[in-house]
Amino acid sequence: MKLSDYDLILFDLDGTIYNGPELIDGAKETIDFFRANNKYIVFGTNNSSKTRVQIAEKLNSLGIKCEYDEVVTSAFLAYNLAKKLKLSDVYVVGSDSLINKFSNGGIMVNQTESALNLVIGYDIMITYEKLTTAFRIAMNAHTIISCNEERNYPSNNNELFPSCGGIVKAIEWCANRKSDYVVGKPNSFMIDYLIDKYGINKKRILIVGDSTEFDVQMAKDSGTDYICIHQDNSMINYVRKISDIPNLFK
Repeated sequence: MKLSDYDLILFDLDGTIYNGPELIDGAKETIDFFRANNKYIVFGTNNSSKTRVQIAEKLNSLGIKCEYDEVVTSAFLAYNLAKKLKLSDVYVVGSDSLINKFSNGGIMVNQTESALNLVIGYDIMITYEKLTTAFRIAMNAHTIISCNEERNYPSNNNELFPSCGGIVKAIEWCANRKSDYVVGKPNSFMIDYLIDKYGINKKRILIVGDSTEFDVQMAKDSGTDYICIHQDNSMINYVRKISDIPNLFK
């Protein structure tokens, strides 16, 4: 693993850069190390509840320089795919930010049971009524796009909370139907977007994350390199702390 092998470093966020409102020790210094070596820095997250602007603002508030277009979220990928597929008449399960991303971006949103298409994101205010509507739409929907199937995510004090995957699987199970597309990690939509945006080869991308199931699997499936932050660092390309990463290149 040589620094010259990479043009772009893709950082996971939850559990890698921060836990809830708290910056993880060494995260800023590691990002600064790659920036000082003229690498593109991108932050990729399965979080569909926040806009790219909101996440960039959070990173800046934590002392990490970030422009909104350096952030890629599963919500952004879901919207891009819906535009590519020319979807309309979409019911959106998710936060107000996700719903507004679609409605303000020119995609007709229909938050009733008559909708023809379905987008499933993370909704901290999910109710049985919303699940019922989404399930009924899912049974006959033309297209179902899910933001991700992540099981849980860490917040402050490393407490775990159920994530988008629980909502997706509940709807799929009840409707007896799988999503047509799942755009978040570990699927390749994020890597494909970066290849197109930056005009680089996938071999020049390095993924830094904390999940073997999502970050590492995306790297393996997409053919990119990775560094995983994990307590069991007996395997290749594993470190115990993000602050250990610059030492790998010295």
